[in-house]
Amino acid sequence: MKFGKVITAAAASGVLLSGAFMIAEEYTGHSAFAVTLSDNTKVDVKAKKGTVREILAANNISYNADDRVEPGLDTKVNGGEDIRIYKAREITIQDGETTTVRKTTYKKVEDILKELNITVGAEDKVTPGLKTEVAEVDTIKIARVGKTTQTVKEAIKFETKEEKDDTKYVDEVFTKTEGQDGEKEVTYSVVHEDGKEVSKEVVSEKVIT
Repeated sequence: MKFGKVITAAAASGVLLSGAFMIAEEYTGHSAFAVTLSDNTKVDVKAKKGTVREILAANNISYNADDRVEPGLDTKVNGGEDIRIYKAREITIQDGETTTVRKTTYKKVEDILKELNITVGAEDKVTPGLKTEVAEVDTIKIARVGKTTQTVKEAIKFETKEEKDDTKYVDEVFTKTEGQDGEKEVTYSVVHEDGKEVSKEVVSEKVIT
C-alpha cells in the first residue's frame, strides 16, 4: 500500500488538519490512515473498515464526551472519508443576568450558540457579534431586548389667564379664567434590556377631558 503517496497528496491539498484523520483510498483488508495529531505529528495506522467509533478504538485514538466527531461515531466508513475530531473547550456565556461556563467545539459565535441550543431573538444584542470568532478565554454576552406597549392616563395642567384692570392699581391683576386639570391617554413604546428599561417614547396621545 502506498502510504507515502497518500499522505503526500493529502498534505499537498491541505486536507490534513490538526485533529483530522484521513482514511486512505487504497486498502486490502484494512483501511489505511494518515493521522495528524494536535502537535502536527503524523503517524500511519491501520484498522478494519467499520464504524468511526470502532476505527478510533482499534487505534487507541481517544476523545471526550464533549468533543465533536465527524462523521458521527456510529457512521460506517469504507475508505476515502475524513474522520475529524474537534476538541471541546470552555467558553463563558453571560445570558442576561446568568453567567455559565460551557464547552464548545466551535469558534464562531453563531455556531457556538447553535451548538449550545441558545436562541437569540432578532432584537437581542450579542457581543462579540455573531460572525466573530472567539478565543477559549472569551465571554459571549447576550442582552435580551424586549419591546412593550404601555398606555397610561396623565393629567393635563390647566392654564390660568390673568389680565390687568384699569380700575385697580398699576401692578394689580385679576384672574379672568380659572381652569381645572384635564386628562389624556398616552401610549408609550418601552424598550427593556435584561428586564431594565432603557428607552421610552410616545406613540400616541388622546385627550379624554
